[in-house]
Amino acid sequence: MRSKLKEYYNDNYARTQLDMDERNNDFSKISNLWKETRPQMRILDIGCGAGSVSDELVRRGHEVYGLDLMKEAITRAKKRGIHAEIYDVNNLPLPFQDGFFDCILALDILEHLFDPLSLLLDMSRMLSAQGYAIVFLPLHFDIRQRLRILTGKGILLYEHLWYNPNSVSWRYFHIRFYTLQEAQEFIRAGGFSIERKVYRSMVTADLGWLSHHLLRPSLIRNLAQRFPSLFSSGINMMIRQLIS
Repeated sequence: MRSKLKEYYNDNYARTQLDMDERNNDFSKISNLWKETRPQMRILDIGCGAGSVSDELVRRGHEVYGLDLMKEAITRAKKRGIHAEIYDVNNLPLPFQDGFFDCILALDILEHLFDPLSLLLDMSRMLSAQGYAIVFLPLHFDIRQRLRILTGKGILLYEHLWYNPNSVSWRYFHIRFYTLQEAQEFIRAGGFSIERKVYRSMVTADLGWLSHHLLRPSLIRNLAQRFPSLFSSGINMMIRQLIS
């Protein structure tokens, strides 16, 4: 099974998503939650891809480790100065000592896993006492998704269809699907508290007149923060271990 998973991501995912992910992700994805707790932090980027998000952290002098299943992604991440290696993060525990990291990034990865809770628990093990994690989870049930489902168009995240119209359900990369409430319950089940959170607004760029006049980006951003269960397509969270 593991070899099939590796083959799947190195073939289908790498071919259709890697360039897109690298192009559309950078440090801005975490900048509003990022906190430097010391000058040279040890950071783990789980599912690091090509390293386009944590690249800036290397530039700032931090020691960044990365794990990903894609060979090409690891090649690109290493060129950015990340200590990256090919690793299937379904294989737990991850190969790091207890309390080794000051910060762990898990961005767009937990929805891909068979047992995401076990990885979340392992993240708690690897964090230092004062460490924190930044987790991004897509929310599959904003108002647009609900309307699509009601009209029989399936559960594929609208943004994926917008970026890649050829996406189909039988080759879809997500295998876990979260509402806003479920996402927060999941984090707490992993032994973490949510210290800060930011909501990503849903895409409306292709709605023509509506996009330009009624559903302007500024309005959607405001609605996403005020009514996230309806107008947010993702939640970015800074989380810390619960003190027992």
